[in-house]
Amino acid sequence: MQNQSPPNDQYQFFDQNRGDAPWLDSQLLPENPYQEQWGNLVDGKVEPYELSTLLAQLKAGPGALQWNGKPENPPIAFVAAPGEKRMVPVAERQEFKDLILDSHEKFYSSKKKKNGLIFLFLFCICLAMAYGGLGGDAFLPAIFAVISGGAYLESWIALKNLRKSPDEYLKTLAATARYAYWQVSGGVRTRFRTYSMVGAWIIIAVIQACVSFDTSPHGSRSAILAVGLIKSLVSQQPWRLLTGPMLHADLMHIIMNALAMLSLGTIIERSVHRHLVAPIWVLGALFGSLLSWIAFPATSIGASGGIMALFGFLLVTAWRRRPLLPPNFFPSLLRSLLIMVVFGILAWAVIDNAAHFGGLTFGALFGAWVFRSPFGTLPIKNGTWLSIFGLLAEFVFVLVAIATAVILLR
Repeated sequence: MQNQSPPNDQYQFFDQNRGDAPWLDSQLLPENPYQEQWGNLVDGKVEPYELSTLLAQLKAGPGALQWNGKPENPPIAFVAAPGEKRMVPVAERQEFKDLILDSHEKFYSSKKKKNGLIFLFLFCICLAMAYGGLGGDAFLPAIFAVISGGAYLESWIALKNLRKSPDEYLKTLAATARYAYWQVSGGVRTRFRTYSMVGAWIIIAVIQACVSFDTSPHGSRSAILAVGLIKSLVSQQPWRLLTGPMLHADLMHIIMNALAMLSLGTIIERSVHRHLVAPIWVLGALFGSLLSWIAFPATSIGASGGIMALFGFLLVTAWRRRPLLPPNFFPSLLRSLLIMVVFGILAWAVIDNAAHFGGLTFGALFGAWVFRSPFGTLPIKNGTWLSIFGLLAEFVFVLVAIATAVILLR
């Protein structure tokens, strides 16, 4: 007896096991305007493609980046297939199975080898600098060591999953594509609070630069004296517990925190609830500053305590509501946590690990309380108290941001 392929050569997806996951809504993806023709989703529009062109483009990969930052070849994440009413993830089509697996095997094998060597080299540099009493100067090598180490770990896990169960690997790719599409399909309104908070940090950084003439640690000393988390002054000026997280030491510092916030905050806004981003960050920054005040005597600045609270909350969310999220969502967060731990160790001389741990702990505990029931939906339902809680925290954030800017400008 011959093996029978699923209808339309498409994998049976696992939406029946995903509960009320909105990213698996059958009406989510765009309609297929070419009922009897293949197509590709390019910049939100469906364009007609020949099957041979799709296969060749998948084999060639994205190509080099152009001047505008876009790849030479349009990425193929969703395709219009003959007989399908809507677009489907390319990983769900049997026609592309072998090509996807082969290209991913080559890509991750090369990435693993390259980043493994880079990580070992930079890791040795960080250890040598720490041993030589130059731990404070190991920040940049530690950043790039963590980036390369994370890429190596990602490649190793991808290759392991790909070789162990190719079909499950493809299903995970399809789930990730659907979730990513749903995540951005809500428009700017589903990311407004996160964007506004990052915008406030940037405005404060500009004011800080104007006051101090530059954003290096030494140049920003006057700003740090004005509103930074100086531990000896906290008992007389407790507001520093929240104004300190509004400052950043230099351009690299704010870029790293802004990127982390844009990633974590937008996921929580869209996947959990828009009124939770500000409360988690504000309270996480406060708890992080309190633990830093107790356990870390050096002066501190930076928003990462609150960002770690968002991460801790998302980590618990991903565990408690894992049937409603892509299968690789929680494992990817665990990998990120491991990477952050390594970074904290490598750059211990310049990282306020106490603030990070305080924020992470608060976020995890708050997430455990919000999702104390094993059953529920994502996003969580609106409620009067949730709205009041969110609006109050947003008011506090705006108030602290304005107060920080006013003190800096005096």
